[in-house]
Parts: sequence; structure tokens; C-alpha cells
Amino acid sequence: MPEQQTPEIHRVPLTGLCLQVMEMHLGSAAAFLQEAIDSPSSKAIEHAMETLYSVGAIQGGERGKWLEPGAAWRLSHMGEHLAKMPADVRLARMLMFGAVFGCVDPILTVAATMTSKSPFLIPFDKREEAMKRKQSFAHPRDKSDHLLFIRVFDEWTKARRRGFKEERLFCQTNFLSSSSLNTISDLREQFRELLADAGFIRSRANSKVRNMVAYEQDVSCNSNADNVRLLRAVITAGLYPHVVRVQLPETKFVEQAAGAIARAATAKELKLYTEKDGRVFLHPSSINFSEGDFLSPWLVYHDKQVDASSPSFASLSSSSSSSSTP
Repeated sequence: MPEQQTPEIHRVPLTGLCLQVMEMHLGSAAAFLQEAIDSPSSKAIEHAMETLYSVGAIQGGERGKWLEPGAAWRLSHMGEHLAKMPADVRLARMLMFGAVFGCVDPILTVAATMTSKSPFLIPFDKREEAMKRKQSFAHPRDKSDHLLFIRVFDEWTKARRRGFKEERLFCQTNFLSSSSLNTISDLREQFRELLADAGFIRSRANSKVRNMVAYEQDVSCNSNADNVRLLRAVITAGLYPHVVRVQLPETKFVEQAAGAIARAATAKELKLYTEKDGRVFLHPSSINFSEGDFLSPWLVYHDKQVDASSPSFASLSSSSSSSSTP
């Protein structure tokens, strides 16, 4: 066991720190961090800058030359807002889009589920029954774990309002963890306050208008909360460029009385790729695991699970685009 704990600067993502350095005009974020007593590795700094560039938070320099002396990197308008929200930059960007497009509450749920333990319980001896209950919350054209989480949370909230017994019955029937759902509920409120502090919505505790156009809580903030296509677009915009490409198999035809028709692809015939990892796979816990037909040739994700063989993804959404490029 080490005598001293590893410095925090070596244990946490540096994106937030880089944003703060640039917001306070302390010069080059890379140079500033390299002068720290326990300076992080160059690779960690480069990864943080690449992440900020990919979400549109910085501008003014040449991509890839993160550590060059005199690099003129500065915050973009997006970066100025992200610097005010101490959260994962992709989630913060998604939350901002949710506020701008009037779908705050469902996007709060998506962000909270991405940063907490899954509320679904999959007992080994009741795995098939548990997966059927999970699938029951999904709509046929959703192709999205994130939209499923929204529906699960909304139904749990209704059950909780009816009383403790109703909530317990709902969780038992649907193989859900009450403690995980309560954690998600708490995280939603924390993210809501981040949006209020950044001036995107009115705070429940203080309705004073701040930096930006105010959105009436639970009214205009959620005027588009039921627009599934918009929710899909906001999730896609927030998580991009965390993209998975879906490669369809060669089309095969089946002879029928009316003539030959194209046979639908099966899940096993699809191949999934990311730019960084090459071929990847869906985790069995994803509702898309057995899916052979997506709305778009692109899926978006927040995080990946890495095992001894290859990366896999437990929570994905079919992107909002039906085009051939993301």
C-alpha cells in the first residue's frame, strides 16, 4: 500500500481544470499544468485538450499541437458556458442543449443515469424475466437505452407519488433498485442547480434572472419534453463525437409469391466500429443487443466498458440523423 495517496491531479480528468485556467486567463493551460509540483503527464494534458476541442470548447490553435509554446488556445463561447458548469463536458453540453431546446427534465434524467449505477437488477436465476420487464419500457422505434431510462424514471416517479407501497411494488415487479433511482433523482436536482447557476434556467430557490434568457421552471423549460425526435437530437449533439458506426451486411433476398424481397438483417450480422477502437460490441444489458435494424447507421454513447477482449457499450442511442455521415 502506498505511503501517500496519488495526487488528485493524476486521478481525475483534466478537462475542468483546463477550462478554469483558460477562463481565468492564466496563459496556456498545458504550460500552467506542466509547472505544477506534481504535474500530470503530457498524455493526460493532450487527452484533456483533445476532448475540449472535440466538444467545441476551445479555439485559436492548431489541433494536435496542444503542448507547443505560444499556442493561442482560448475558450470559445461554448467553452465559456462549460467553464461555469463543474461536470463532465459532454454531459454539461447536453444539459445546455436541453435547456435551450426546452426539454430540461428528460435530459436531466439522461445525464443522471449516465453518472450513476444502472437502476436495473438482473438476477442470475431470473435474467430472462428481468430483461422482458426492461424491454417493456421501450418503444419499438426508440432503439435507445437513454430514452428507456427516461420512461423508467417517469413511471417510478408516478409510483412514488402514490406512496411507499406503490413504489416498492413497482420496483419489485420491474426488477428495479429503489436506492439507485433515488440516487438518480438526487443527481437530477444537482444538475438542475448547475443549469440555474450558469443562468440557463430559473432556480427553484431563487427566480432571479441571471446571465441568459430565463426559462420558466417546468413550463417553457419542458415545452418540448415529449418530442422524442428532439430528445434524440439533443442526446446526439451532447455526446458527439462519441459515435459508433453500424455496418450492415450485404443485402440478401427471400423469394415470396409476390417476388423477391430484401431480408432484414439480424443483430449477429451487424458490425459496429468506432474511430479509435475499431470493431466494438454491444453489451448484453443494452436493449439494442438483439437489434438488427437501426434508424440511422450511427449510434452515440457516453462511456464504454473494456474487458479482456474488446470494448463494449451498455447504453446507446440511435442518432437523430438518417444520413450516411454523422
